[in-house]
Amino acid sequence: MGTVSKQRADNFFKEYLRQWAAAVKSNPQKAASAYVSSLYWTDFHMEKILKEVNILYPNSDKRYVDYKKKETWQTEYYRLDLGFYEFKQGNDWFLDYAIEHENARFKLRKDKTIMQSGWLSEFAKLIPLNCLLKVIVSYDHFDIEESNEATAQEKIEYAAALLNSHTKARPQIDKTPFLIILASSLHHWRTHRGEIRGFYIGVEEDEWKSERLQDSDFQAELDAVKEQYKAMEFSRE
Repeated sequence: MGTVSKQRADNFFKEYLRQWAAAVKSNPQKAASAYVSSLYWTDFHMEKILKEVNILYPNSDKRYVDYKKKETWQTEYYRLDLGFYEFKQGNDWFLDYAIEHENARFKLRKDKTIMQSGWLSEFAKLIPLNCLLKVIVSYDHFDIEESNEATAQEKIEYAAALLNSHTKARPQIDKTPFLIILASSLHHWRTHRGEIRGFYIGVEEDEWKSERLQDSDFQAELDAVKEQYKAMEFSRE
């Protein structure tokens, strides 16, 4: 999937990892206390990490739809956790990046029955939107949960299959790709397995396909994240 859309997802993921590591490094104690609370971690994540993803508009004044300012018409219009657009005079703007942060993980059994919708509900919510990239940040146990639970990769494939199988909606679905970022759940963090994985879902030859972003393409950024996971663990003790 060597397309412009795939490169956009790669760039976003790399900058996200950089900002994640920087935010935790600047205050590991605050990050550690926030990580154990879904409410505080969402605030920390939005304010200290996602809003700082600054590779999107290097030559202009970036604007975003703020998830906390519910009274603003931009947020009311899309009801997104966060969205980015390039600022232009005369209120001439178009949503470029639609972003959702979901604390609850997606629980899927091997037989494809759903135990908990988690980030899949955000995935369904973003499907109709037309923009450059749809981003979901969520969490997973990464393959060591009870034996009847699907792996993270199988969950991504399940989401991609939904786009291909929805015969009524498919002709109307915009072809905006998805970047799904899954980080270690609290369970993994406490067992010293902190990691972040990126997955891409995009259209290739009129078929929605998924792939895991290769760790080797983001090794320096992933190593920095793992170092800061250790810092958070130390701060928690």
